[in-house]
Amino acid sequence: MTMSSESYAASLARLLVDTVGQLPVTTVPLTRAVGRQLAADLVTQHPSPRFDNSQMDGYGIGYANLAGGRFRVGPDVPAGTDPAEIYHYGVNGYGHDTAVPIMTGAKIPDDVVAIIPVEQAEPASFVDVGDYVYLPSVNVGRFIRKTGSDMQAGTLLASEGAVIDAALVATAASQGIAELPVRARPRIGVIAGGDEVVSSNTPAAAKIFDANTPLVRSLAQTHGLDIVATGATTDDLRDFRSVLDGIIR
Repeated sequence: MTMSSESYAASLARLLVDTVGQLPVTTVPLTRAVGRQLAADLVTQHPSPRFDNSQMDGYGIGYANLAGGRFRVGPDVPAGTDPAEIYHYGVNGYGHDTAVPIMTGAKIPDDVVAIIPVEQAEPASFVDVGDYVYLPSVNVGRFIRKTGSDMQAGTLLASEGAVIDAALVATAASQGIAELPVRARPRIGVIAGGDEVVSSNTPAAAKIFDANTPLVRSLAQTHGLDIVATGATTDDLRDFRSVLDGIIR
């Protein structure tokens, strides 16, 4: 069975990556981490989400108001705002008949146990603070994303040795992680040989253009290898040794 150039390069890359445990560990920013090999287990530092938050633009209400009715509208809670800065004593401290306008992704204020989408209110749009709104009945927990409902703190995201991809970068960023520990890349050189081989920008009346160097470089980069040098040689062994010595040095 003949091995394709891609499967050969991939096998060679895996062989080199298997030795990566002997390479030193460094840290890289997330923007440069894709394709690198993780040097330690990556574990969540925080639950996700980190706090109870609203799944909808709507009105938040407390236990006493789950049956629905007419409620006085309190100050709104935009996403990114700590509701404790608005409702210093919780929503009930503002008034037991309070409905809290809250935006998607906003942290749930104390005493709020359910969200009613604004489209289900009457009127079906947000009104001014102090005005009244009619809301239907609702069950506890409706449209609230609970702390840790996606992931608990201490969840294993990726094991040591995993190749970092864009999804893992995004997950790390969502945890507030700015850098990742990685192994140094294996460093390789690429030599193209043959009396008949010339580079693509060289006149070639009786020659063939070098396709192998671009191929191997591309495959090596795909598999996370660091190409430090390239060279070209003839079929003469002494010429090959000279080029190889130059790359090694």
